[in-house]
Amino acid sequence: MGETNGTDVKAIEGMLEQLSAAYLARDWDGFTSFFTEDAVWMPPDQPPLIGKDAWWSWIGGGWHQSTIQEQDTGSQEIVVEGDWAYGWHKETQRGPDWQTNFKGIFIMQRQVNDSWKIARYCFNFSPRIDA
Repeated sequence: MGETNGTDVKAIEGMLEQLSAAYLARDWDGFTSFFTEDAVWMPPDQPPLIGKDAWWSWIGGGWHQSTIQEQDTGSQEIVVEGDWAYGWHKETQRGPDWQTNFKGIFIMQRQVNDSWKIARYCFNFSPRIDA
C-alpha cells in the first residue's frame, strides 16, 4: 500500500470537488485549471488528447450546449505516493431526459505550491439511458 497521507487526501478531495463544480457550471477555464498544462485526457475510443487545446478540439462543440442538471461523483480510492497520487471514481450525470454513468482514473501530481493537479485522466462511460 502507498504512503497515503490524510492531509494530502483531503486536499485532493477538495480539488476534485472544485473540479466537479466547475464542470457542472460549464466553466472551461475553471475546469481546466485543475489539470497540468501537459495533461493527457484519454476518452473512450479516442486517441490520447494532450493539452487543453487538444481537449477543446474534441469536446468544445458540445461543451456549452449540454444541459447537465445534476452530477453525483464519488472518489472510491485515493492513494498518495510522494509527489504523485492516483484515484478512481464513479460519476452519474443527469439531464432533462437522460442519465450517463462514468468511471475514471485520475493520476495527480503535486505542484510547487503543494496544490494538486491532474496530469492524466482516463474514463469510460455507458450510453445515455432515457430517464
